[in-house]
Amino acid sequence: MSPSTEIPQGFVNALWAHLDAAIQPWVEKRLRSFAKRHGVLKWIISTDFCIRDQHRPNDSFAFVILPADEKFEETQDLLRGLPSRDLKDVKRIPAEIKDALRRGRAFTFCFVADRDRRLYVDVEAARRSLDDTIAMAEHWANAGRCGETIAKLRAMRAEASKANLNLRLLEDLTVTAALAAHIVTLICRLGPVERVGWVADRDRITECYSGIAATLFAINVAGCCHNLGLPEPKLGIFTQTSEDLWCDPFIRLADYVAGVAAWDPPVTNRVQPKIAELVRDVFADNRHLFLFHLAFYVPDGRPVIEVRRVAISTKPLPRKQRKSSNASSLRGRSRDLKTRNAN
Repeated sequence: MSPSTEIPQGFVNALWAHLDAAIQPWVEKRLRSFAKRHGVLKWIISTDFCIRDQHRPNDSFAFVILPADEKFEETQDLLRGLPSRDLKDVKRIPAEIKDALRRGRAFTFCFVADRDRRLYVDVEAARRSLDDTIAMAEHWANAGRCGETIAKLRAMRAEASKANLNLRLLEDLTVTAALAAHIVTLICRLGPVERVGWVADRDRITECYSGIAATLFAINVAGCCHNLGLPEPKLGIFTQTSEDLWCDPFIRLADYVAGVAAWDPPVTNRVQPKIAELVRDVFADNRHLFLFHLAFYVPDGRPVIEVRRVAISTKPLPRKQRKSSNASSLRGRSRDLKTRNAN
């Protein structure tokens, strides 16, 4: 997909700008080191969510980057060695999960969002946003070859015209596709990338509107790469049915990260021992896992976006990192996590 003009300024572009400000230079430096060490041209991004769970205080979006290409067999061996149970089904965190998330075999971004976030002022604003996306697609240089994509967008817009539009679901869908696309372009900035495969957990977000999430993801990747002057990688979408769960091992790590992040907000909170264990043993002082807090709200009719990196540590943060990240520091205990502002 090749847009002929830049995407008009809107939520997605604004979110990307805020993400860049939070990621550079500290996180980008770590991602660059990770990509250089693996030296591949093909990558996999696995995604899981913990959204609108009444038993958890926050929503979370986890993205785990895994090397493919000549490292694909090695990655498969890693995933096959993981326990088959999800976070909700274990009492203690398996050592294999901790090692996989900590020892540089994967690189993880996790985003925690307040439950009361608002992306659109109202339903009509959401519909106008979809209209803008369709108009942009219709003006692509190769729009004539993208009829199927444009048709899917129009079908989604028709669904959005109904009185029972689920605005929350549409917001979650928009955020997920934007975050996933931004992570793809982060990888593309570091060097040549031939292909990126996206594997997401089966969820209302990825299955609503006839699976439009994959289409929005591809549109966002194309637009962001175009705006940054980057070659657009080929994209692959991993899919599975309820009967064929072959994708589950790829999502296992993201499941643990999303589940923990939804429990532990950037303020003091009592958590289950297994959650505190993973925060202490994996999230804390991890150069391959980074946590961000997202806030979207509409105070005066104009949407506002905030992105803040949250640094989790068992020791005081270095002054240089505190200054560059605007982060918070968590001191972890087995049952009671204490938070203090690092600034």
